[in-house]
Amino acid sequence: MTEKILLMSDIHITEPGVTIVGLNPALRFKRCLEHAAVHHSDASHLFIMGDLTHNGSCKEYVVLKEILSSQPFEATLMLGNHDRREPFAKTFNHLSEGFQHGKKPFGKTEIIYLDTLDERAKNEHSGLICEERLQWLEGNLQSGNGPILVLSHHHMLFSGFYGMDEIRLINGKKVSELLLTYINKSGKKLKEIVAEQDEWSKKNIGTQHYDTILDMVLRTDSIFGHHISCNSQPPL
Repeated sequence: MTEKILLMSDIHITEPGVTIVGLNPALRFKRCLEHAAVHHSDASHLFIMGDLTHNGSCKEYVVLKEILSSQPFEATLMLGNHDRREPFAKTFNHLSEGFQHGKKPFGKTEIIYLDTLDERAKNEHSGLICEERLQWLEGNLQSGNGPILVLSHHHMLFSGFYGMDEIRLINGKKVSELLLTYINKSGKKLKEIVAEQDEWSKKNIGTQHYDTILDMVLRTDSIFGHHISCNSQPPL
């Protein structure tokens, strides 16, 4: 059975009354969700791929929690460089403690979502998958029984955008080599959302605030066995 999932990223929720470049993040996120509820009501899941808030404060996470409580999709929250673990855990205390990574099955495909947040990063915004998280990833790759889709907030390989590459996944080469080793050993399909290397497909998920022209490649070799359409900007 074909399943549809929704991917959103970098929603940068702020406290009430605080804007980003003159825009209200909470209002724009609500409008995205309303659009999705009308035009993608058949979606079975929503992944929000990091930078849930702008400053990682409890007040911002409370705003996000309130918005999510009134939308129809089952949602998975990932952490990005603008997020902070302690305020997130206090607000979303129903989630497991520790790293916010996991694996979910959708038909024959499994989606692995990564936790790339590094709160000790020297430049404050680059990402890292530590040894513990690498071991977790390797174990879940080995236990997979079909195609795997990997979601990551930080991009693993160089994108060609200097500012973005400065805050990439610092050990992205090591992680990408692990993914390619898995492909070569298993012969299984593996798709990664943010970069392109050899067998991988390329897709960047845009923010709802900062407009950037990205190389968005539309592919017909679907992860779920049908055509996948890609759009980098919200309908706002």
